[in-house]
Parts: sequence; structure tokens; C-alpha cells
Amino acid sequence: MKIKVCGIKFKDNLQEIIKLKPDFLGFNFYPVSPRYIENNLGPGDLAIIPRSIKKTGIFVNQDEYEISGIKWKYGLDYAQLHGNETPEVCRELSVTGIKVIKAFGISKMFDFNILTKYLPWCDYFLFDTPSARFGGTGFRFDWNILQKYDLGHPFILSGGISPDDAGKLRGLSFISLAGVDINSRFETEPGKKDISLVKNFINAIRNKNG
Repeated sequence: MKIKVCGIKFKDNLQEIIKLKPDFLGFNFYPVSPRYIENNLGPGDLAIIPRSIKKTGIFVNQDEYEISGIKWKYGLDYAQLHGNETPEVCRELSVTGIKVIKAFGISKMFDFNILTKYLPWCDYFLFDTPSARFGGTGFRFDWNILQKYDLGHPFILSGGISPDDAGKLRGLSFISLAGVDINSRFETEPGKKDISLVKNFINAIRNKNG
């Protein structure tokens, strides 16, 4: 199970997180977010990240040209789209060589059939807790809803995952579950992760503690 640590915006914190070797690191380029990285992290700061860790930019309803420019400026591997982006937007990004993670808020009424039009253009789906603020609720949705998901396309699980959830996550049997995304429940303040919490969680997911 891949591990994505999202919402990092401080240089010293980033350097400590890198040592824990997560699979993905997420950086927020949505100006409204309290984890927006401008004035905190620049392209040179992200350049120290090993190639084995995939750099992911988080965007919300932003122009494809803006996303593409930020992707090349910061050396991003993925664009994670958290807004109302259409399959056409995902296609435009994909054909220019940008790998796409498309986020969806999952509720009991969510129709997984709408994802079929996104399949050719998204490397991963990300299933999150619904929010008018486009993510970052700190609350978990009902994972049982994912039993309805049968498209076979890999997805990343997000939304209020806490340090105590490692055991539950390891016990999930969803075939298409590719990874987990952790964020606000691992913070001491927006954008600053508690290193011990992240380390213990990664070790537990990777079964390094027995």
C-alpha cells in the first residue's frame, strides 16, 4: 500500500518527512488553502526530493496552462485535481505528459459510473470526504461505500485518516486500493506534520513493527 503525505509547506518539515521515505508527497497550489506553499517552499526546496518519492501538486479548478506551468517549474510528477474538473480537463493535462490523480467526494449517493469517462486520463482516483471547501475536512467517510466500486482502476483513500487507522487500513480488502493519503490528523499546525506520528504510521502500514 502506497503512502502519500499531503499538505507540506515548511522546508525543515519537508526534509524530515523525506527521511521517512513515503511514496508520494503532496504540495498545495490552491491559494485559498492554509497549506498553500507560496512564500514557504520554492522549486529548489522540492528539488532535493529523491525520484523514488513522487511529487504531487494539489489544484482546485485551476487553468490547465497554470497547472502545466507549475508542474514544470516545480518538477512535479502528478497533478491532483480536487475541484469540479471534467474528463476533458484531465485529458488535456494527460496528453501533455502530466500524470493525473482526480479526487472525488464519496457519499452514499455517489454514482461510481460517472468515473468511466475519467478512466483513460487518470492514473489514480482519490476518494475523499465530501466538502464544499474541496477537501481537508479531517473527517472520515463511510468506507463501506467503496464496496460498490467495481471499475478496477487504482484509487487512493483519503479523508480524515488518523494515526490510529493503520490496522484498519491494513485489514481492508478492496482490490483496487493502491494507497492512503494522510494530512490534517498528523499535523501540529496546517502544513506542518508531526514527524513521530507520520513515522509510526508508515512503519505500521509497512508492518515494520511486527
